[in-house]
Parts: sequence; C-alpha cells; structure tokens
Amino acid sequence: MRKPTLIFMLLGIMLIPSLVKAQRFRASLDIGLSKSVLNSDVSNLANTCYETKTGVATGVNFEYNLFQDFVVGTGLRFMQRNYEYRKTDHITGTHTLYENNFINIPLNVGLYIINNPYKEKGIWLKLQAGLFYEYFTRMHRQGDYPVFAQLQEDNSFISMRVSETYDFGKNENNLKRNLFGIEGKGEIGCSFRNIDVFASYTYQYGFSDIYKAKTSSNRKSNRISSIISLGIAYKF
Repeated sequence: MRKPTLIFMLLGIMLIPSLVKAQRFRASLDIGLSKSVLNSDVSNLANTCYETKTGVATGVNFEYNLFQDFVVGTGLRFMQRNYEYRKTDHITGTHTLYENNFINIPLNVGLYIINNPYKEKGIWLKLQAGLFYEYFTRMHRQGDYPVFAQLQEDNSFISMRVSETYDFGKNENNLKRNLFGIEGKGEIGCSFRNIDVFASYTYQYGFSDIYKAKTSSNRKSNRISSIISLGIAYKF
C-alpha cells in the first residue's frame, strides 16, 4: 500500500509546476473618468433636462483565461455617477448638481479577438460583456435656487445656493441603494511577458429603477455611464 501511495505523491509533486503554469490569471488596476446622466421622464416638466457630468472611476479587476481565447472576470470598483438637473428657461435658472458614489462589482465574460496576452506578447484587443451589482454609498447635492419672494426690478430673482449630503437613514426620496445593470467593454493593450498595459472603454446601463416606489410617471429612472480608463495588469 505504501508503494502506490508514494508513487501518487511523487506524480502529484511533479504535476504541481505544470498546473501552476497552466493557470491563467490576471490582476489589474485601472483609473479613469466617467460621464453619467440620469435617464428619466421629464416630459411633464417644462424647460427641464438632465445633463451629463464627469466623475472618477477606479478599480481592481481579476480575470481567468477559461478556454482558448475566452475569459471570465470580476472585480471591485469605486464609481462616481454625477449629473445635473437644470431648468433651461432664463427666468428661474434652477440647477442641481448630483455627485453620487458607488461601490461596483462586475461579472462578465470576454473574448480576445486580436492576439491573446496569455499566450503571446504584443498588441491585443478584447471585447467583453456582463452584469454588475452596485451599492449606493453617498450622494451630495449642490444647487442654486431662486427666491421667488424677492422679485427684482428687471423681473429676475435672487438665487440661493444650497449644499447638502443626502441622509440615507431618513431616505426622504425613497432611493434604492442596491442596484443592478448591464455593461459592455472594449480593451486594447500591449503585453510584455507578465505585464500588460491597456486602455478601455466601458458602457454601463442600469436596469434598476433608482426609486423604491413608483413615481407619477410609468417610465423608470435609471443611470447611464460611459467610462474611459488606463490600467496596468500582471499575469500569473
């Protein structure tokens, strides 16, 4: 009994280097800018719109080369989804800047369509798509609002600036904190043995309504973002 056991142990030890070598993992760090907007029905509000604003996006990502040129990946990201609510008429001039922070966890599948950095050096191109979950951590609002009781001689109003951080404990606007969405991503990079450098573009579409309760409109309100980032990765 001891001899077969010893043989299997020796075979296992001999296989360890090849198994480790066969692993195809990649860990990466990226940082970039996000452009976001709130997709909401404002047709019942005159001279009103939501405009895109810039934020920061950064994260760590983990990828596994599952089969041939196919990969699966996940990660942990910090995302800012900022946008502005604005009255477009020249009478009120009302606007509110929303600065929204999220912790984002993606889960996606991808395909290297030009070269595979796990197998060869040089330029590569990857496309991927998947889902994401995110947790709404903080919202800060800042805006200018007219004081209608103080009409000026030229029929304009004095404006008052308000700045506040939203209290999720009270949650007076009934906002959801746990949200889901879909994303598509393209990456182009260059492989130098174990090190990759890359640039990426990500489009994210939230399919969760941002409100817990339905509003007067039947159309849901959701956030849409585009992210451009640069990163570095290590393969092992």
